[in-house]
Amino acid sequence: MTATTVPHPYDDAQFYDGVPLRRLVAFVIDVIVATVLMGAIAIIGFIAGFLTLGLGWVVAFLLFISADFLYRWVTISGSSATWGMAACGIELRDRLGQRLDAGQALVHTAAYYVSVALGIPILLNLLVMIISPHRRLIHDFLLGTVMINRPA
Repeated sequence: MTATTVPHPYDDAQFYDGVPLRRLVAFVIDVIVATVLMGAIAIIGFIAGFLTLGLGWVVAFLLFISADFLYRWVTISGSSATWGMAACGIELRDRLGQRLDAGQALVHTAAYYVSVALGIPILLNLLVMIISPHRRLIHDFLLGTVMINRPA
């Protein structure tokens, strides 16, 4: 893999082998992590609400609804992978084959949420990932990002 492009799916197939299944497992891990994080925020926020005469509930609510977004953005901007992706040995790369920076991670996370909010059918997204040589989801196509097996 060169630093100026993503690996070619036919020349460097090892970068894409098993990515769809790994991405699914990573998604499940990330949902579990986000759920635990949100649960902790809910418990702490509930207690803080009583101690601050209700102000803690407002702050906790704002943190609660943004926790998953912040988790994904911060972890992707730090290592180009969420904890689930890292556990599964995959990471995101931009169109030049580089790890995503904070701005790219923010846009990627927002695009992910837009695709979910618009109700792009999950089966359509999975079908696109399975048939595309780079194993991209729809928002990856739009951004030029690609999920690859972490290089050794």
